[in-house]
Amino acid sequence: MKSLIFLNLRGCTSLKSLPQMKLISLKTLILSSCSSLEEFNLVPENLEQLYLDGTAIKALPSTIGNLQKLILLILKDCKRLTCLPDSIENLKALQKLVLSGCKSLATFPKIKKNMKHLKTLLLDGTDIKEVPHLLKRFDVNQGDPSTCSHCNLREWPHEFYTLSSVQRLCLSRNNFRSLPDNIRYLHNLKWLDIKYCEQLVSLPVIPPNLHWLDAHGCISLENIGSPLALILAETEHPHSTFTFTNCTKLDQVAKNGIVSYVRRKIQSMSDALAHQEKV
Repeated sequence: MKSLIFLNLRGCTSLKSLPQMKLISLKTLILSSCSSLEEFNLVPENLEQLYLDGTAIKALPSTIGNLQKLILLILKDCKRLTCLPDSIENLKALQKLVLSGCKSLATFPKIKKNMKHLKTLLLDGTDIKEVPHLLKRFDVNQGDPSTCSHCNLREWPHEFYTLSSVQRLCLSRNNFRSLPDNIRYLHNLKWLDIKYCEQLVSLPVIPPNLHWLDAHGCISLENIGSPLALILAETEHPHSTFTFTNCTKLDQVAKNGIVSYVRRKIQSMSDALAHQEKV
């Protein structure tokens, strides 16, 4: 099996462990939905894609850090996974790490090295409450959104502002009460999802180049900058969308600003339509 480059064992529900095999050429290993798999100790050195989603593993071996060519690591819905090894910082080529639905995972190892190729980090549905120490080590940018939704975050990670290249950010269903002023430094941020942040009271600053904002279901939200109309005018884009539905506690200033934005949006769409008809 030395020449094998692709191995798919998806859905082998009776598989509990893998035998030791010399798979020196293996590049893709798929163990998705192997729901009885409790141990994973097979670490082929040339592996580029590893799918362990839906397995029963509780931990990854420390030797996972030896996978210098690993680009994709999928651990989605590994509900018994409680920790990640510190050696994960050695995955220099890693571009996508998915931990969505790992509900027993409460901590993330401290990252001391720069994982400069990591573009997508999904932490939604985990029990991770603090992530600031790892964010400044990542270069999460264009493409898929950086996702920390449903992570029970009570405070905005201050190191987020160091991710100057981030374009899409999902922070929905968290527990922070306000977003700090340093969000203004995310100059490349165009897409921000904060829906169902039910304890969010204030949104004092909107990033300067934001085109899309979804604050639906922020039931405690009271104020959005001062004045909102000016903020939205500065960030307005022909295809911009700002959503504040079911934000029932908004103060009158915020409501007036939203109404003003909607009127300008309608006028802009009307002008564009009239221009098309003339052409």
